[in-house]
Amino acid sequence: MNNKKAYIINVFVMLVLIGAAFYIILKGQDINEIIRLVRNAKFSFLFLAIVMVFVNFMLQSLSTYITLREFGGKLSYLKNLRLTFVGYFFNAITPSAGGGQPMQVFYMRGDNISIGMSSVTLLFWTTMFKTSLLVIQVGFLIFFRDFIFRTLGGNTWLYFLGIIVNLLGIAISVIVIFWTNGVKWLTGVATWLLKKFKLVKKEKKFKESLEKHLDTYAECSKYVGKNYLLTAKVLVITVIQRIAYFSITWFSLIALNVNTIDIVHTIILQSLIAVCIDIIPVPGGAGVNEGFYVTIFNKFISKKNAISSMLISRGITFYLMVLVGAVCSLSAQMNYTKMMAKRKPQGKDGKTDGKPDRNPM
Repeated sequence: MNNKKAYIINVFVMLVLIGAAFYIILKGQDINEIIRLVRNAKFSFLFLAIVMVFVNFMLQSLSTYITLREFGGKLSYLKNLRLTFVGYFFNAITPSAGGGQPMQVFYMRGDNISIGMSSVTLLFWTTMFKTSLLVIQVGFLIFFRDFIFRTLGGNTWLYFLGIIVNLLGIAISVIVIFWTNGVKWLTGVATWLLKKFKLVKKEKKFKESLEKHLDTYAECSKYVGKNYLLTAKVLVITVIQRIAYFSITWFSLIALNVNTIDIVHTIILQSLIAVCIDIIPVPGGAGVNEGFYVTIFNKFISKKNAISSMLISRGITFYLMVLVGAVCSLSAQMNYTKMMAKRKPQGKDGKTDGKPDRNPM
């Protein structure tokens, strides 16, 4: 129940921020002209933009699918894809994108993927996701340094802060993945707290289950540390995923007949937005992302085109995908309920007790 209230509050905050951002962005603008531009956008390029956003999710799902398979986890690619959308949905409605992975771990449990295995898989992918952005930025700084600094201007400090925060995030993820003794200590503290507040009824059974998951976690983390090919493979896939995602903006510009920026520079600009905005702890980057997008692209195209392309690209990459994620989350919940019902211990009469497992939603 508390989680449901938290999600409702997060969604409310997100809507308020979006409303405030659009009010500021659209203030003084010819709204009818912007609506006309969006309505007249070329469908063929809008379709390609939608295709690219799905390619982004498919590549992310491929990374987790490959990793789980290396660990011995049996989860179909389509279920992986569904859980990728689930993760996106809960990341979008929680501050600092912190709600996605716990929900993915929860639903993977319904498909017989241990908590230890799913935790290492998702932490590993998160590390590669952050690393891929830095790899891309290194390349851009080598070949397009002047363009980047000229574009950012007074926001250069935010760019370097984003780089630093990403580096810290990678360092923390690596420590959590490989410092298994530290993870065991933290789970020990968590167990003690759960016991203290009487949230664990069967302590012995809980500890046995926890130790089993921690053993799996340790085995998977050791495997990651030794398997450099897996790391290289997932990193390459994730870099391609990032570039595919950043290119969506270019398709939205072409759909509006804006061809003053080529695809390479469009990808650079979108990557700068990712570095600067991803560190801000706002659900889905709502409001902030839209405002910064217009600020950056307005330096190269008219404000009405910047706003129109923002409405299209953000509408496809965020608002549309949140709806898809919501549908996938409902599907995942139905699947989880079905799987748990099959495992429910039977009574003397051969029937289950009818009580579903606790749902974090």
